Amino acid sequence: MPDGTLQAFYDHGEVGEPLPADGDGCDAMLARFADAGVDVKAVATKLQSDGAAAFVDSWNDLLACISTQRKAVAPRPI
Repeated sequence: MPDGTLQAFYDHGEVGEPLPADGDGCDAMLARFADAGVDVKAVATKLQSDGAAAFVDSWNDLLACISTQRKAVAPRPI
């Protein structure tokens, strides 16, 4: 999870009720969104795309951090 997300939650987030393990009521809730004019498929696609991009960015940041720390400890290639 990106540090910015954790910081934002720490600053003003609130833990709500946990979701039921069986997803009870999710179909009805998504139907309510669709009835209100929300393109649920487009929202899901956007969330997946943005989530994947955020993961790749975090992964690349982690690899860069590891590389920097490795060079500090062992400056010559092994």
